[in-house]
Amino acid sequence: MFTDQQRELFTRAQGILIHRCMARFGFDYTLPRDTAGYQPKSLTELRYGITSAADASDYGYRPRNSQRKAETPAASPMSAQMLKVLNGSRGRADSHPSPSGTIGTLEGIKIPAGGCVGEMRDKLRASGPSDGVMDAEIVSQINAASWQESFKDSRVRLTFKKWSDCMAERGYRYPDPMASNNDPKWREGAAATSTEKNVAVQDARCKARFNVVGTWYTIDAKIQKVLIAKNLDALTAVKKSIRLRLASAAAVSA
Repeated sequence: MFTDQQRELFTRAQGILIHRCMARFGFDYTLPRDTAGYQPKSLTELRYGITSAADASDYGYRPRNSQRKAETPAASPMSAQMLKVLNGSRGRADSHPSPSGTIGTLEGIKIPAGGCVGEMRDKLRASGPSDGVMDAEIVSQINAASWQESFKDSRVRLTFKKWSDCMAERGYRYPDPMASNNDPKWREGAAATSTEKNVAVQDARCKARFNVVGTWYTIDAKIQKVLIAKNLDALTAVKKSIRLRLASAAAVSA
């Protein structure tokens, strides 16, 4: 999987390449950036539900700053020429790239197939089974499969039972942590209610009392290691692809 730092490097390189390409055609264009408030501390934060009683008392089951609106300024309208240079015609019925890999010209300058976005992808894709900063399909499959399979493990089920009994002692009845985490009642309002916060706090405390996350994580990781061993060739190719892609991104950013 890409780390947050790797994603940031790659995203920065994408913006630089698109800006440079658009500038060749006389357009001052900057790739919009996502400025949403929530950023996880790690790849496993909230993978097992709420774990911080302090956060739960403030936000319930909602991530910190998840309600903060993005601050990206509204984009100016783009002309048809600008859109064609940015996105090209790749994938559309009217797409007829020339043998040189272009889709025509603007002011005598050849527009690359796929526009500046296509040119950026070509320069950063390197070679391999994944594209951009999206995790490869095999990686996402293993990531999801181990989590789902962990629910079947007897040790995880036992800790869930202890957690469920602990919650019941406090007046809340849920069979497992994800049932409380995904309770439809928590989606009815824009902000966490006092009830949601109370349930989330007790959830985190019951998890800590019986080391639910420690057990769950151990089993999750154990299953992942088995799946990694079974798919080692494919994952090695993904790792090589990421390394090549990041080397290209680093050169652009430099």
